[in-house]
Amino acid sequence: MASKLFSAVKLGGKKSPTQLKHRVVMAPMTRQRMGDDGVPGPAVAKFYKQRATDGGLLIAEATNISASARGYYGAPGLFTPEQVEGWKSVTAAVHGEGGKIFNQLWHTGRISHPLNLPGGAQPVSASATNMDGVQSLATTVEGRLPHPNPRALEIDEIPGIVEDYKRAAENALEAGFDGVELHAANGYLLEQFLLNGTNLRTDKYGGSPENRSRIVFEAIEAILSSVDSSKVGIRLSPFGTAFGCTDSNPREIYDYVVKSASGYDGAEARKVVEDGTTDLVAFARDFISNPDLVERIRTGAELTPVDWQTVYVPLDASYEKGYTDYPFHAEKTSA
Repeated sequence: MASKLFSAVKLGGKKSPTQLKHRVVMAPMTRQRMGDDGVPGPAVAKFYKQRATDGGLLIAEATNISASARGYYGAPGLFTPEQVEGWKSVTAAVHGEGGKIFNQLWHTGRISHPLNLPGGAQPVSASATNMDGVQSLATTVEGRLPHPNPRALEIDEIPGIVEDYKRAAENALEAGFDGVELHAANGYLLEQFLLNGTNLRTDKYGGSPENRSRIVFEAIEAILSSVDSSKVGIRLSPFGTAFGCTDSNPREIYDYVVKSASGYDGAEARKVVEDGTTDLVAFARDFISNPDLVERIRTGAELTPVDWQTVYVPLDASYEKGYTDYPFHAEKTSA
């Protein structure tokens, strides 16, 4: 009997859902293969084309919604005409394989560095929390450097960030994306607002779960004013502690989980889809080293392990190494 993992499913509501032919999804992965301008080039289009399948869904790497959102040198953006044009070649490559692709909208908040921000600005967050214990270094044009402490966003700055999310979502559709995912996970700005370990505010954006969630819902509502709800998703990371983001009562703030995707192998993915636990299963690290992961799961073929030394590359290294040079299974077995 055919596995339900490789059966069709509609993603989104009844109005204009995204029709998928299987349920294996590529999760977003930051790979830092852009230059200082955040424009995707030919290597990026090749990477996504290699991993696209007929009727399959890819979620593109986290993409900065503005110049002030940038935390990593070499990460992409969706706030300039050049970036939109660069993404058009990526989405066209995926669509040429019959695939679907969503963009992940991103503001890094305190996980940044003045070298990555306009005018050497101080990174921002929900509150001016201390970064001393955070085990992370900022990727900058001068190498990996410690994160400075952020400043708290002024309340009158927040509407501008919400507008940046809306504009980036509109740019994503112009670039040919089939939808967008709001990145509210993994220790970045929106999660910095959600969790009371990083949100110490006493205004309407702090305190209660409703207040700490306010910026998230404002961003969603702004996006929905321009993008159909069937094309909008959100990523949360309940119980995660990325970049020192914690909460004293995570069950209270995460009263539901929009998406859970971590640590599945092919057999486990089949099981959770077959038993109705989930409709879709997202993979990240296995997609790095297996461009044909969907077919390998379908056939039970051996997976190529990830070379962790090339997940991120030095500024002067080839973009292709550890990015677009992993073999397809057919190439590997015929070698």
